[in-house]
Amino acid sequence: MDQALVSETAFFAAARGLAESFDVQVFGDQPAPLSGQRCAYWEWAVGQRHELSWSITYGQGATDTEVELQAGGARARLPLGKLRTHLAPTWSKKYDALEALPPLLAPLKLTQADLPLDAAEYCLLPQKTYFGRLVQITIHLPPEGQADPLPQTRELLLLSDAPILGQPQQPVKPHYQGCSY
Repeated sequence: MDQALVSETAFFAAARGLAESFDVQVFGDQPAPLSGQRCAYWEWAVGQRHELSWSITYGQGATDTEVELQAGGARARLPLGKLRTHLAPTWSKKYDALEALPPLLAPLKLTQADLPLDAAEYCLLPQKTYFGRLVQITIHLPPEGQADPLPQTRELLLLSDAPILGQPQQPVKPHYQGCSY
C-alpha cells in the first residue's frame, strides 16, 4: 500500500529532523523529451557545454509538475520552486548537423553557426535514492507596486546524485544555473 502524502510544511519539518545530508527517494513516471527515458523529473538544455557547466544555452525546459519524494518517513509532492537539482546528465548528445536535431528543438531557430550543439537531459530516476540537504535562501523581490526589494527567506531541498559534503559536488542544473546558496 502506498504511503499517505503529507503537506509540504510537514515534509520540511520531518527533513529538518534528519542529518545534514539525508536519503531521498523519488517517485513518478514520465518520458523525458529528448531521450524518452522514464523519469520522475527531468530537465533538458541545448547549447555550448564546457566541462560541467553551460557557457551558452539556446534552449532549456523542465518538468512542469510537482515532484513526489520521500525522506525520513515523510512522503510529499513538492513544487519545482522548492527543489534544486545537482545531477550529472543521464543522457547527452553532440549535434554536428541541423538535420539531426530532434523536433523539440525546431522552435529555437538554430543555424549552422550555432553548431556543434550539446544537448543533455538530467533526470531524477523513479525509485532511485538521491542525496538531499535543506538550505535557506534569501531572495529580494520588490512587493507589487513598490520599488524597494524586501528580503524573503525560503527553504529549499537540494537533490544530488553524488554525496553532498558542504556544497553539492555536481553543479546546479541549467534551469537554476545563476542561483547560489
